[in-house]
Amino acid sequence: MSEKEAIVYIDPFSKFITKAGKNSFEQTKVVKNYFIGSRVGYEDVITYSFKVHKSISKEDLDIQVELKLYEDAGLKTDRKYKISYIKKELDYEESYIIEVFAIDIENSKEELSFVFEKTKRLDFLALPGLVFETFYKNKILSSKKDIFIYIGEDEAFLSIYKDGKYLSSSSLNTLCGIAKDITKAISEPFNVQTLREILSKKGLDAKRYDDSEKVLYDALYAIFSEIFYKINNIAMHNRSIFGFDVIERIFLSTVDGRIRGLREFIKSIGFEESELGDLNLFKQKNEHNFLEYITASYILQKKIDKDNSLNLTFVEKRKPFYKTKAGCLILFTIFLILAFSSCPAYLFFQNNSLSKQKDILQKRYDKLQNKTRNIKQQIVQSKLDIKKITDAINSQKEKLSNLDKSIDELILLTSREKKSYKTVLLLDKYLKKYHLSLSGFEQKKNNHIVLDIIARYDKRDDIAKFMKDLIESGFVEVSTKEIKLDENYYISKIEIEK
Repeated sequence: MSEKEAIVYIDPFSKFITKAGKNSFEQTKVVKNYFIGSRVGYEDVITYSFKVHKSISKEDLDIQVELKLYEDAGLKTDRKYKISYIKKELDYEESYIIEVFAIDIENSKEELSFVFEKTKRLDFLALPGLVFETFYKNKILSSKKDIFIYIGEDEAFLSIYKDGKYLSSSSLNTLCGIAKDITKAISEPFNVQTLREILSKKGLDAKRYDDSEKVLYDALYAIFSEIFYKINNIAMHNRSIFGFDVIERIFLSTVDGRIRGLREFIKSIGFEESELGDLNLFKQKNEHNFLEYITASYILQKKIDKDNSLNLTFVEKRKPFYKTKAGCLILFTIFLILAFSSCPAYLFFQNNSLSKQKDILQKRYDKLQNKTRNIKQQIVQSKLDIKKITDAINSQKEKLSNLDKSIDELILLTSREKKSYKTVLLLDKYLKKYHLSLSGFEQKKNNHIVLDIIARYDKRDDIAKFMKDLIESGFVEVSTKEIKLDENYYISKIEIEK
């Protein structure tokens, strides 16, 4: 394979290096000058989604993406991040769903330490949830509604695709996590290697477990039920947003091959119409981690298509000097000198001088690049500060508005105070007159009062007399909707309109 036809993929987690060509892979230790690719771990990616109108400009969207990440997704302004995003169309709306991906550069440098031991540059850094696109690009799979599930030792996630396009992804329980859950359930140590053997030989087939293994089977069944109920909920959510009826295919890998009894298990929990397949779709490569070959194929396709979107590499390849304006000018000057001068000493002097100028210009170029990055960061920080100040101003406005309302209420209360005082005295007079007790008093409106009156059984007529006196005293309306007997007492709710 020539350099133009292939890439070198370095996996930072399995420490596996492969030279990938079109649907062919060749293990290698030599990086040479090939296009270099790697990937981040699923759990190392910060994701955030929001909706925007289709009319938004790219410049406004770029700014909004950064603001959303810093305001809502918890990014810290004192850390450096590499950010990318994808636009997902909605069938019945003039909107996009924007899914943003970000990685912390310093943390990623540690995760990718094996890669940087082998190379100082990194041309493409892939997101694991997006790599399954390669199956459609290379026509290994026809475009359908698919779920890809990868369950590894320390990493597990699913990705959903519709008609060959990525919709969403989510993390799942890993093999290490499953082994820990089983340890708790059976109250004895249970490691990942044992789990792998159990899944391969017995899996979720109840008939393969004897009575002494019932607790183990029940634990496995409960854990995988939880995993697939989560998958089912995510699938239903995507179906409602992106408008499709059913998941047509499910592809799953646990690195060690298919889980025995999985097909029947999946159909029993809601995926009756889904076809089940393995992720080892590169048929000639069954001996290693499928995700490595899938990612290598994805990065190769990105190189072939000259598509640098969704590339999270933070080791930028320096632009060749001959492609910069300063470089072109210097090369043109050298060409003129070579063309019109025959003096070797003069040429040597000029070449040496131009070389120094090249170094000076390159340093200036690098400084300008750094300044540009810093200015962008300052713009984002300024926007965040402006938002905080705006929020504080709005909060103060709201407080002042509430204060104005309170003052108005106090003025009204003062004007009503005399009237209310007379009303209370009158009510108290008639309550004492008929020896009635008051268990509740509520003034719902300015002129509406609700009283809870208690009268002894042998004095029940006093409630009617009390109401009559109130009417004769000038109250507009006196009525009762509820009278109930509680042992030797009548309880009546009386409503009064002043």
